[in-house]
Amino acid sequence: GPPEPPEALHSASACKRLFSGWIAGAIGECFVHPLSTIEVHTQHSLAHRLLRPSLKGLFFDVGHSGGGHLTPLWDAGALLVRRDGMWGLYRGLALPMTAGSLAGAAAFTTYGDARKRLRDDFGFGRRSSALWAGAASGVMTSVAMAPLELLTVRLQLSTPAGVFAAGEG
Repeated sequence: GPPEPPEALHSASACKRLFSGWIAGAIGECFVHPLSTIEVHTQHSLAHRLLRPSLKGLFFDVGHSGGGHLTPLWDAGALLVRRDGMWGLYRGLALPMTAGSLAGAAAFTTYGDARKRLRDDFGFGRRSSALWAGAASGVMTSVAMAPLELLTVRLQLSTPAGVFAAGEG
């Protein structure tokens, strides 16, 4: 058949980037969401252990006994699973999965389009176009994700068992 015009190729490439970003965002959110849920519950709890200035204290109990058992993130995750089952780690996943998909699609599409325009229309080199297109992609991702973050946190905290009590997480 006759060769496709360049606009059709660019459109097909943009659709491919959009779809790839959508899928990548959804898959990424499925892996990150349980950790995010544990983080939100840990931050929301009144546990005094999180007030330590060291990063080591976040992952290991370096308190009075000098022991090294995992806490408070590990304990918070275990408590969530005990209270709400394994699916408690995925509570509120629909909203961040949608947001992550939109953000991934925005990032992939923005990066590809911005890089092409910077190179073709403004004469940017390979590295500088990648740098500035990446920056534009990051801005678009932030714009796509920021409004939904508060809702995501509220959904993660809405467990049947309620919020961790002081000293429980």
